[in-house]
Amino acid sequence: MHCRIADTEEDPFNSPKGDFGAVFREMFTVEKTKCPFDLEHVTMPPGKKNFPFHSHGALWEMYYVISGSAKMRTDEETVELNVGDGYLCRPGLAHQIINDSEQDFVYLVISNDPPYDACYYPDSGKLLPRGQKLWDPMPEKQVFWQPNEPATYFTGEE
Repeated sequence: MHCRIADTEEDPFNSPKGDFGAVFREMFTVEKTKCPFDLEHVTMPPGKKNFPFHSHGALWEMYYVISGSAKMRTDEETVELNVGDGYLCRPGLAHQIINDSEQDFVYLVISNDPPYDACYYPDSGKLLPRGQKLWDPMPEKQVFWQPNEPATYFTGEE
């Protein structure tokens, strides 16, 4: 199956206060290909984070840097990512990409697409339990659980 970046639709994501943002292009998805993984092309503008610091219960993610540089923050380390670098995030490893450079950071994400996943957000204490694909619809429409108070995707993050 052949896929061209020029033929994939851009899916921009920006948080209300602007801390988080990127442009996503789904190259291959489990739904379309029936294979056991997704491939996504991501462009992060300077000064953005990809998502709030989070971990997945079942999802594996492999990142590969195409251009630019950024930091990969995990609960084990923070490392500089540069062209040609890869990073593997196993389930349970909290992670976040931070583009503190002055140029776009472009990377690929290859992930398994488990039928069940849940996310935990260590910085805000939120939990997103789901029995289906996490990001359909986009996160700002998701219902999160947080002890003793209602929460939305960006509660405690921006």
